[in-house]
Amino acid sequence: MMTGLTILAGTLDLPQTPATGHELQTILQIVFGIAGALTLLFIIISGFRYIVSAGEPQAVAKAKNGLLYSIFGLAACILAEAIVTFVVGAI
Repeated sequence: MMTGLTILAGTLDLPQTPATGHELQTILQIVFGIAGALTLLFIIISGFRYIVSAGEPQAVAKAKNGLLYSIFGLAACILAEAIVTFVVGAI
């Protein structure tokens, strides 16, 4: 029994090249790099919100929370890339 993907690949003669560990690592590095860049952007935005808050308690709290969550996100991106590098390197 053929699945839809197999039938489609068979009729269109698509190349059947498996992804190697190096290609997978490169793709994931790009994804984590983009996620890290977005996280740094959120850190900058939260810092700007903190400066502009003018001491208003709700705005200061909102900016601090955004900064804290952005730092956690950056740490998660760095940790995820380290794990992927370690796992792919072990394969």
